[in-house]
Amino acid sequence: MRPLRTASLLALSFAGLAIPCVAHAGDTEASAAPASAPAAAAPTDGACDGWFCGEETAPAKGPEVAGDTASAVGKDGTITLPGGFELPGRILEMVPGDHVTMQLGDGSTRAIPWLGIVQIKISAQIVIGGSGASPAPPPVAAPPAPSAIPAPTYAPAASPPPTYAPPPRYVDGPRRVHVRRHAPTFEPSFTLGGRFSLVSPGDSMKSVVGSGAGVEVQLGYRFARHWRMYGAVERTRFDAVPGSTGSSDSAGSTFVGAGLELNLSPDGPIGYLLDVAMGFRSLDVPLAYGSQYNLGSGTMSYSGFEPLRLSAGIAFPITKGLRLDLLAFADFGTFTSVKGDTANCVADSYGSSATCSSSTVSASAHQSYETVGLSLGGHFEL
Repeated sequence: MRPLRTASLLALSFAGLAIPCVAHAGDTEASAAPASAPAAAAPTDGACDGWFCGEETAPAKGPEVAGDTASAVGKDGTITLPGGFELPGRILEMVPGDHVTMQLGDGSTRAIPWLGIVQIKISAQIVIGGSGASPAPPPVAAPPAPSAIPAPTYAPAASPPPTYAPPPRYVDGPRRVHVRRHAPTFEPSFTLGGRFSLVSPGDSMKSVVGSGAGVEVQLGYRFARHWRMYGAVERTRFDAVPGSTGSSDSAGSTFVGAGLELNLSPDGPIGYLLDVAMGFRSLDVPLAYGSQYNLGSGTMSYSGFEPLRLSAGIAFPITKGLRLDLLAFADFGTFTSVKGDTANCVADSYGSSATCSSSTVSASAHQSYETVGLSLGGHFEL
């Protein structure tokens, strides 16, 4: 039994040595095959591990060079990374098969491995990667001969329309707020007032009376905001004519009439007045005359309708319902009747006795007159 065991071990040893030899024999047959048959997995160095020949993996390749890499250094370009991401910057260094150094837009530099580059483009021309260099641009056609070029015509450019810029607004201080004042509610009311006047006679009366002064009392009714009507009684005293022998004392005048007043600004700080009145006026002129044998005295009375007394001026409100008026006025009228009451005494040639008599004379007249003056008045609403 022992010699049989030994023979079995020797047979197994020879069988193990025969398997790798068979493998090498197959390789030798493959190498002896015709050159036209491709060797797909032949080892590069011919080494074998004994039990099998290991298959080597082909090394990874980078992008193909499609242009002049030396001229790309120092120029701006774009590197395309895997996934389509583009990295723009300036090419500082280019080592094909190893790396490319680029300066980015923020000033920093970055070294990009050659295997991580898909494409490098310089000025729209692909120098690394892609199928090759970009085609050259088409040739530029030569310009025509100078004689064939038409003379250029230039049309004057239309001037742009003027633009208006509003001047800047300067604000010196806070803006004022205008508050509209509403007029107070109007209520009709009665008024009581009057005026004091300085009067000067016109040319037609200067031979009869001198200048004078008068006082007037008015009772009125304010029926609208701007309107007032009133009744008036005026008494004026005129001085005697200087140097006249026909009048001895001052004359007196009486006016009784009615008027209508318009106030253009009744609720303002100053009112503007227009006053029109008419009535009946009388004038009494005392007379005194005499000579060596004749003495006489009496009164001449003139009367007539006064169609117009025109006044204009301003009003100053003092308190609610009370105001002061400053007016200029003019009276125009005609005396249509005259009446004289006289007393006459005649002495004899010796002056020892005298005979006295009285007489009354009435007559129609047509004597026009006019006076002008200034007056200060006031009114109080009752």
